[in-house]
Amino acid sequence: MTPEEQLQVVETLADSLKDPASDVRKGALHCLVGLGLDGLARIIDVLGDDHSSLDSKVEAVQAIGIAFSEGKVDKSKIVKEAITALEDCLGRENAALSEAAVEALGDIGTQAIGSKG
Repeated sequence: MTPEEQLQVVETLADSLKDPASDVRKGALHCLVGLGLDGLARIIDVLGDDHSSLDSKVEAVQAIGIAFSEGKVDKSKIVKEAITALEDCLGRENAALSEAAVEALGDIGTQAIGSKG
């Protein structure tokens, strides 16, 4: 797949992240994780999107954790952006989102420790 084709696939899958059906969103997240940095960037975008549902954000946080725990992305390139997005989820008043963010930060590992500042 050419880089241009991959970006088209990523954009199409990113549109599915707002689908009302959880199984559609989870399928899109799974595929985006497999597409590396391009896919992960679109997953991170869900966390900052005020129009994304809480369920979508929890699923996105879980997908970020999976991406790092399974070594699907190069930690050195996007880890800071992912950590910042996850830390922002900790400050929101929703237990499910905060718990998912804590687990995802644990999946990232030691790079998540002391990342602020």
